[in-house]
Amino acid sequence: MSIESSQVGSTVTLSIGQRLDFNCHQEFRAAYEGRSEVSEYVVDLTRTEYIDSSALGMLLLLRERCGPGVQARVVGASPPVKRILTIANLHKLLSIA
Repeated sequence: MSIESSQVGSTVTLSIGQRLDFNCHQEFRAAYEGRSEVSEYVVDLTRTEYIDSSALGMLLLLRERCGPGVQARVVGASPPVKRILTIANLHKLLSIA
């Protein structure tokens, strides 16, 4: 599996493997759907070396899923991945650290 998910309290963490691309779409969605009492989603890109445009769409879908009071943030992005996220203006919708 290229995506591992865990929930501690009300925080769901999605740890992404080396690639976040179209091939991961179903797995990414399954990792966050069906969770209850979530106040925060954390997408950990520490191991991620490559993202494509579908990855940007997946992050937007995750953000749309967040209701009032639910946060979504990206952590551990390498400089090249962070640059892609910034160029796509995702920093305006998600916290990127």
